[in-house]
Amino acid sequence: MAALGNPPAVTATNTTSTAYDLVAAIGDTWRVNFDSTGNAYTVTILQSQYGLSGTSAGTSGTFTKTTSGNYTTYSLGTVGTLIVDDRTKAVSGNMTIGAKASTVAGTGYAAPALNKLAGTYNFAYHTRNASDGGSPDMGAGQFTVSPDGASIAICPGGTINAAATACTPQLPGSPSVPLAGTSAVAPNGLITLTVTENNVTAEFGKLHVHVGDRGPILLIDRYGRNAQNVMRTGAFYAAKAVAAAGTEFDGHWACNKTGGISGSTAVVSGTSATITDPAPSNLVSTANLYYNQVYNRGTQQTLNLPGFLSIGASLATSDIVLTLSSSLAVAQTGNGTDLSVCHRTN
Repeated sequence: MAALGNPPAVTATNTTSTAYDLVAAIGDTWRVNFDSTGNAYTVTILQSQYGLSGTSAGTSGTFTKTTSGNYTTYSLGTVGTLIVDDRTKAVSGNMTIGAKASTVAGTGYAAPALNKLAGTYNFAYHTRNASDGGSPDMGAGQFTVSPDGASIAICPGGTINAAATACTPQLPGSPSVPLAGTSAVAPNGLITLTVTENNVTAEFGKLHVHVGDRGPILLIDRYGRNAQNVMRTGAFYAAKAVAAAGTEFDGHWACNKTGGISGSTAVVSGTSATITDPAPSNLVSTANLYYNQVYNRGTQQTLNLPGFLSIGASLATSDIVLTLSSSLAVAQTGNGTDLSVCHRTN
């Protein structure tokens, strides 16, 4: 909280309500409002690439609420489940609005002063074609937010230098010069990112700010057209690029895949993990954790990347994990074709 000052809460509809802004992994931004009077919820569609609106199925109904320790669970019937970390107002879960099912992650805080976001961040992302979910792409990289928070330099597939003027590409085709962007706070409390790529300037997405217990967490509802004029949507997840101590992923975790599908669970202690796959297989396996290391399968080299960790039987066969806070992480799954959002359950 200290790093962000005292950020405002997401605007709720009335004094008996609490609201959260959600990044849907399919590439939308939704605001859910929980009213304690009658236990009623409403969902406002702030940005959609799928034509969703306030009249779409699932945008209103009733909820049940349970609290266990630091976590509050909101059950929305067939629409989904959201779990809130009451310490940081971070939220994650699954929702289906209209016919679109998605993993979601979000926050109860609106945008703070932009200069509070300054620094270099690690990020992981997953995008796909908006029309059919085809051509999925998962990757990672770094970006730097300027001291005044008004500009951003992005290195997809690479690391960024201290001056934020150059990228060190780690994947074929990754840029050596950062993508340049600007940010501005919109009236609804979201931050709009505009990025220049291949001499074309366009909206890159909506940026959401989390108050993490290890520093700011930035989520980007990503949307935009590629060089072939295909609309691409997805989500970026980012945390400050600082070295992991080796215990950040300790605990019991449950993960959800992009389409709102329940994924694996994991019990982690130090550098070892026990992973249980979802039904029907329920396969149990063990894995090793490698902190601050990522294996580049293309170059067959080990990269020392502070803040990232890898999980697998060996480093060479591992998947990337990015811990965002003590209760939220994202993990590469499906041999690099998907990105699961994971929340701590203990």
